Amino acid sequence: MIEKKFRIWDVELRKFYYWNISQACPTCLTKEYIKKNTKQYTGFNDKNKTEIYEEDTVEYEGTNYKVKFKDGGFDLYRKNNFELYLCDCNKYVEVTGE
Repeated sequence: MIEKKFRIWDVELRKFYYWNISQACPTCLTKEYIKKNTKQYTGFNDKNKTEIYEEDTVEYEGTNYKVKFKDGGFDLYRKNNFELYLCDCNKYVEVTGE
């Protein structure tokens, strides 16, 4: 079972907050900001064992992709077009941006 983990970027403090489903999210941020900017852990790690989150940029075979959640799964998109299922290539991708 995939652990339900989340992260959010605090623009003012310039850092990520991380929490899981059993913890409360950071109270220093507004509910509206949290709802709009929270990113979910995909359940996959890249080839360096870095956790992959929704909206991360990953590199696969020399091309950059954006991780997006759609139709019940996490996929790789390039120029807003579906390219690959994350579950088929997660061991070969590398997180290059958040």
